[in-house]
Amino acid sequence: SFTKLITVIGQRLFITQTRALYHYFSLFPSSHDFLYGASFPNPAGIFQFENFPLTKWIFINGFNMHNWEVIGTAPSTFIGEMYANFGFLGVLIPPFFVGYILYGLNSLVFCLKKSPLSIALFANFAILNVPSPFANLARPVSVSTASRIMSPELSRNAM
Repeated sequence: SFTKLITVIGQRLFITQTRALYHYFSLFPSSHDFLYGASFPNPAGIFQFENFPLTKWIFINGFNMHNWEVIGTAPSTFIGEMYANFGFLGVLIPPFFVGYILYGLNSLVFCLKKSPLSIALFANFAILNVPSPFANLARPVSVSTASRIMSPELSRNAM
């Protein structure tokens, strides 16, 4: 029914990440030591650590799905991942660095001459960096659009 649909969408947008965040705080460090960056991406294994599948681990242990064959994740907010990696200092310190980086990107985009490309870049940064569940819905579209704007050659080959 329509009411059930609205309820499910509302839960996904407003409650799911908060429920996962609860498990981040309850499982670290009581069930697992802090990760100290092990959940961060390690492209092509260039760093000397193996990536820890944090969202899958939270899904399995926080929601009692003790079967590694079950496909599911429990993503949370930036704060949850920082806490799982570095504890309370990770919650307090990294947001300032992220804020400075985003401010720098924002300043860079505003220094560009106004054109469709600069406006698209600004919209892309705004969508990707707003901490809300709505940003997660728009992320695949904006990444695809940005990649097509940035590399028209790849777009032509993909079509």
